[in-house]
Amino acid sequence: EDLQNYTTLTRSTVTQHLGIPFTAAP
Repeated sequence: EDLQNYTTLTRSTVTQHLGIPFTAAP
């Protein structure tokens, strides 16, 4: 669950900074 939360948080952060949808896992 921790990894899932980290991935979701990373996606949200990337999306906010780049302003584009980020659907691929980092």
